[in-house]
This record gives sequence, C-alpha cells and structure tokens, in this order.
Amino acid sequence: MKTNFIILLTLLISIFVQAQITPDFEPCISSGGSSGLNNLRLLVAKSSDGINWTRTNLVLSDRASVADGLLLNSGRILVYYVAGCIEINNTEQPANHIKVAFSDDNGRSWNYKNVTFNNLPSGGTLPVDPNVVLLDNGDIHMLVTIDPDQTGPQKPCTYAAISTDGGFTFTLSNSSVFSISGTDVLDPENFRFGPNNWRLWAGGIPGRNVTGISTNEAISFNSEGEYCSTQNQNNPSECYIVADVIKYEESTYKMYTFGTSPSGQIIRSLTSTDGEIWNLDPEIILSVQPSTGIENLDVWAPTVIKINQNYFLMIYETQIPYSAVSEFSYINILQNDTTLSVNENLNLTARSYYSDNTIRDITFFGTWQSSNPEVAEIDQFGKLTAHTPGNTEITINYKNSTSNPVIITVNDENNFISSNITSLNVYPNPVNNFIVFENISKSEQINFKIVNITGQTIYNGNCTTKTIIDASKFNQGMYIIVPENPFVCKSIKIIKE
Repeated sequence: MKTNFIILLTLLISIFVQAQITPDFEPCISSGGSSGLNNLRLLVAKSSDGINWTRTNLVLSDRASVADGLLLNSGRILVYYVAGCIEINNTEQPANHIKVAFSDDNGRSWNYKNVTFNNLPSGGTLPVDPNVVLLDNGDIHMLVTIDPDQTGPQKPCTYAAISTDGGFTFTLSNSSVFSISGTDVLDPENFRFGPNNWRLWAGGIPGRNVTGISTNEAISFNSEGEYCSTQNQNNPSECYIVADVIKYEESTYKMYTFGTSPSGQIIRSLTSTDGEIWNLDPEIILSVQPSTGIENLDVWAPTVIKINQNYFLMIYETQIPYSAVSEFSYINILQNDTTLSVNENLNLTARSYYSDNTIRDITFFGTWQSSNPEVAEIDQFGKLTAHTPGNTEITINYKNSTSNPVIITVNDENNFISSNITSLNVYPNPVNNFIVFENISKSEQINFKIVNITGQTIYNGNCTTKTIIDASKFNQGMYIIVPENPFVCKSIKIIKE
C-alpha cells in the first residue's frame, strides 16, 4: 500500500511539474527556401483505429523533418524531430539539431524544448534522425545518426542514447551500435518486441531498408542485410521504407511505411503477430492532397502514437506548398463560454489560423489576460484558476493581435465537476467524433446524461462494460457527464473540439 501511495504521489507531482515548463523556442513558420530542411513540414493527423486517418491541418513545425514519438506512463506525448529553424523572441535562428515537441493533453496543445546530448563523439556531427523507445523502467532509449569523423573515411552510423530525466537530456553511447562498412546508415527505426529482442530498420539503400537485430538490449545490432517490408521481394513498388512500428493490440503490431506510387509518395501500413512476417494492409493510409493547401508533392515518414485503444496520433512529413503564408488571419481560444466552480482549474488552448488552411498551436506563445482576475486568474501557460463567483473575460494576445474573449462564469457551488472519478472512465478528452465510456468496476450499470453549459440534456445513456457514442454532431464547447449513480462516480467535464 505504501509503495502504491508513493507511485501515485510521484505521478501527481510529475503532472504538476509538466504544466509549469516554459518553452525554449517557437517553431518557424512557412518556407525558408528549397534546400535542406527549409521546405519540409510536419503535420498532425488523428484516428480512432490507426488505419483511417483525419487530417487536422495542425502544423507541428515547419522547416522540420524525421519525427518520432512515444507516450510516457504519465500521459505526456513526446515527439522528437530535426529542426532546421527555430524562433526565439520573434527572431528566426538556424538549427539542424534534434528538438522535442510535447503535449500533456493528448495533442491538444504543444510545448517545445531543446534536447541536450552528453558524451558527443569528438570530431563527429551532431545527432540527427531520432528514434525513441520507452523502456520498462521509464527511461527513454534513443537511436540517432552520427557521422563520427565528418569528412573522414567513416560512414554515418547509428548511436544509442539514454534519458533518465523524462526525455530532455540524453547520454550517448561511447561508440556506434550499428554500422555497415562502406554504407551510409541513416534514419534508424527500431522496436523492442521483448527482452533481448530488438529489431532495427535503417535507410542507406534507395527504396529499401537495411535491417539489424539485437539480443543484448540494443547495446549492439547485427546486420541482416537488405530488407523489403512485404513478401513480394521482386516488386520494388511494394518495398516500402519503414518509418515506425507500434504495438497495435495485445498480440498484433503495426508497421507504418512510405513508398512511391503513380501520384507520389504514399503512406501504407503492415500487420504482424511476431515482428518477423509482415502483411501489407489493403488501405492506403495517406496520399498527398495538394488541394488542401497544406501539403505538396508527397507525404512520407510517419510516426504513430497510440494514446489509447480508440485514439491514435500521426505526425507525418510533406513539402511546404508554394502558396504557404507566414502571417496568420486570426487567433482563437478553443473553448466556448465556460462555467466553472470556485477553486476549479481549467487549461485553455489557443490556435492561430492562416489563409492557406494551416493551424498552429500558440497556447504557450501568447500573453493570456483575465479582465477580472479576482474572479478567475490565468497564468502564462493558459491555466485558469477560479476564485470567487462572478464573470470574467479571457483573451490571449499574440504578435500584436488579440483573440475574441471567452466568457468565464464562476459559480459558488461545485455541483457538477469533480476529479474523484472512481468507476467511469471517459475518453478521449478533448472529444472529436466519438466518446468512449468504460465501466471500470463493472459491478453495476451506470446510467448517465450529457448536459451542455446551459443545463440542457442532449443525451441519455448507460454503460455496463463499454459504450461508444457518436459526438460528431455535438457543438464545440464544454459538456458535463452526469451519472445517475452518485455513489459510484462523480460528474465529469469534457470538451468537444
């Protein structure tokens, strides 16, 4: 019992600390030219099954490449990538180094930090091409590409690094863990299928991978030669480049790949039960849609993060269209008029919207203001704290523009909202097209209703084990899930995007 309490306390402290991290930089916006990373873009897509994907138009970063992400036990999402440009105090600076974007609210808002590497090889290049695995003890294992002697005879190869501080500081291995004589080994992707069972796929051969295996917990990998992702070895169009591997279900894995097609590079997936034999799924995950205004020519290099059984995030790469713009049209706070109770907290999210259909999260880059901080004050991270009954208007100022106000009403009684949820699990939150209800105790049916901020009941339902409802027609804003079993669980607040 004491051990469980310590683990819970550590998790709560971790969550509190996560909300207080100041960003190191802001991603650059739009193209910086045609060379290197200057014309590459990372975009966000969402899925309920990891197969069918919806574009969000949210740009994680421009002038950036080769993203790879994971989900920590705390719920934090980490996405590592190589940045070609960063912005500090509204001034662009060249980068070409690994950075990390992280989210503590399922990808709703994003913060950005530098990544520090210790034990860099003397005379070698800075690490690029990050690939991360979460270890059983909570540490983060990263593979990177380094050229040990730059202009010398050695070829780029794979080094390993370990982070024990949550993913911001890594210590590199003393030497490479995977190399092939006379061959560039680039952009490693690896997956830990079990103890002493790691597999690695790397670039270096046009149109194919080279692959390696480790039986010593990634201390070293032995080459197994060229690799084709499908069983059709003689058809180059089906030898897709491996970009990411995830555990899809208890005994199933998904491999996310990219390759050529008549209309440009596309993203495909394959399925395996053992990590050795992979079958190409029939669906094309994504193909480029230049008509959206956010993509150009190709899509490639996806990383997929499984948030829960019914919620997946993908960060994928494309070229920045010629029509891209760098000046936003307007900014907006996602929440509609919101009712809170005294002493309740709420994290607000802000976005900037552009005429080329792109969207960027600016939650951590604007100046938040409350017109009546005695009623509710807001900090620099968008965290709102309700103090006394009354009304206040919340705005955010970003690059000399101010959002429309969100009206916050603070009530004296805490009739609805409670974090003391004992038997009903509701996700994802924020909500997009569906809501999943899980009866954790399964001891009795939980009847509930969904109420909007005006008190109107818009849905009545029940949950014995698991219930999924369609929320696609719900208006944006806050809703309260009110159980009719008050001794089983308390009311829950959700946000519909």
